[in-house]
Amino acid sequence: MREVLFRGKPVKPIDPDTLPEYNKWVKDGWVYGYLIGKNVIVGEIIDFGEDYFNTEFWCGVKPETVGQYTGLNDKNVVEIYTGDICRYFMDNVWKYGVVERLPDGFALRVFRMGERTTNKLFKFQTFIPVPDTGNIMNDQFEVIGNIWDNPELLKA
Repeated sequence: MREVLFRGKPVKPIDPDTLPEYNKWVKDGWVYGYLIGKNVIVGEIIDFGEDYFNTEFWCGVKPETVGQYTGLNDKNVVEIYTGDICRYFMDNVWKYGVVERLPDGFALRVFRMGERTTNKLFKFQTFIPVPDTGNIMNDQFEVIGNIWDNPELLKA
């Protein structure tokens, strides 16, 4: 069973040098952990009782930046989150897409195939594209950025 992890951009910037104990959870301007509600990411539960629980940390995040871990890694063993921009090479063409959450899993919405723009959805869970246009595997993917830090990658 995969761990359900999230990441988000903190409401207030965090300097990992001033809080080295959080280096496990804070990386490249993102906070990683478990989502509570729509805008709080917390660390591991360290204490709990019948009517309370305490976590290693909690951090308010911008809800529009929250991304869920897909349970998959790219060809470079980088975790793939919703909102990531990925590329892969297939049929002699570079294809680019954004990772999305679906009700029944995750998908890559391809927005560019070589020089052409497109809007095709490929499901990760079964690796069968929707609509049926061929199979792709996550070990062919490379995370090259995300829609918040690298919006310029979305331009065709």
